[in-house]
Amino acid sequence: MILLMQPGWCNWNWSYTHQGILSGIGVVVICGEAFFEREAFRWTWKGWMQGPWNTKDMSFYVDKDLFEEAMEKAEELGSGKLPLNAPVILGPGADFKEEEGRITVHLSDYQIVEDGEMARIMCVLFRGRGDFALVVDGLVFETDLSSPYRLQRDAASFCRANSIDCGLFWRELSKIVREQNLLRRSNLPKIQYIPTVTSPFIFLHHEKTAGSSLRRYIAEKSAGLGLGFYIPCYTADGIYHEDFSCYSFDLRNASRVNGGENDNLAVVAGHMQWDVWNQQQKGMNSFKGKTPNCLVMLRHPVDRAISLFYERVFPREDLDFGSTMINALSPTRLNFIIEQFRGSAWGMYRDEGFSNSLCKMLLGQNHFKGKTPAELNWEDIEKGESAVKEEGGIGRAIERLDQCVVGLQSEWEVTKTMIWRFFPWLEFEDSAKMNTGRGGAAETRDELRSELMKVILDYNECDMKVWEHAQERFALQREVLGL
Repeated sequence: MILLMQPGWCNWNWSYTHQGILSGIGVVVICGEAFFEREAFRWTWKGWMQGPWNTKDMSFYVDKDLFEEAMEKAEELGSGKLPLNAPVILGPGADFKEEEGRITVHLSDYQIVEDGEMARIMCVLFRGRGDFALVVDGLVFETDLSSPYRLQRDAASFCRANSIDCGLFWRELSKIVREQNLLRRSNLPKIQYIPTVTSPFIFLHHEKTAGSSLRRYIAEKSAGLGLGFYIPCYTADGIYHEDFSCYSFDLRNASRVNGGENDNLAVVAGHMQWDVWNQQQKGMNSFKGKTPNCLVMLRHPVDRAISLFYERVFPREDLDFGSTMINALSPTRLNFIIEQFRGSAWGMYRDEGFSNSLCKMLLGQNHFKGKTPAELNWEDIEKGESAVKEEGGIGRAIERLDQCVVGLQSEWEVTKTMIWRFFPWLEFEDSAKMNTGRGGAAETRDELRSELMKVILDYNECDMKVWEHAQERFALQREVLGL
């Protein structure tokens, strides 16, 4: 960031350099000499009311040589000669000086704390755009990150009022804010330190992507933290209990018995479709119309189809293709399974099948899950099939995915770390195992016959495009988080 300061105003650059440091970027300040010619002053008679603003309307100029010198320094900053991530937040007592070819920050108003952690920080809440709250020793620090001045003013007042070590507080606060700003500048979701009723956590569970294990971890953590949650199949104690409600995602079923009343939900997870939280009758009462803090797990569509086949189709001894390995199927038979087969339980469909189910989830086009055959609306089903084939529909699915943290089952170890970084409240002890329904006996994607591979891909064009984008998104998350 290059600041061209009005002559005579150089000492007031700290408000802007402060924000630059918070964002993790270098700052060069260009300060021209002030010439106080009489004609340069207008409204001077108001100066006694405006304090140092008596130079408000001075003629503005920047010396060309000075500007070029500053531009050279800016190039040095970009080359990495200056440590850009300052360990503290700058205040009015800070200034920049050049020593031995390096620009350094000098502080006169408080001590720099070089090491140590601020163990008193319990959690951080983001509530809507810009709102920021930090809980320290039971005290709530609140500010607004969208204001260029509020953060400095509020943090200083908080330290003084509560006798908190300002140096340590500044350091930890700047680290938190810089990380959030870095994610935002990279167009990635913000960190959610703990879910709330007005800013809940939502996990959209796409079948056969390690979601069942994650739902268990989410239920256990939510129960342990006392958060209101709705996760079908789980009780308020975070214990798995299977009944018909497992297969029908309906927020009207939320109650204290299974985690929390609708008005008190901070966590929601399950086999749902996008925007279900905004539905008129079934939505989350306190959250309608807002963007969720969401997580989506993905898997290569062919790998997912193989896994789904061995869990839902292979065990069905009542079918003439039950107990048949997928590589033993003809393309015609596999084509029939993809078009017609969907899992069932308690007299209801339990999934959307093998074809573009990820896109259908992201586009709000789930029309089988949780319904009996008599409840199906074939007109809506046909619209859903059309939506996942249109270019606009594929683009919308990708756009919605980008609002969420993306996890890949094939990169589970890295994904776990990402989940813990984006959602620190959700750190869990992992005991999940990869599951295909046939273990090592199941075919892998590389072992699948090419003509069967083609059948699966032909039915999953939208899912493949979203998958390809998700891999790029995952790589960006990994880069920004330094994993």
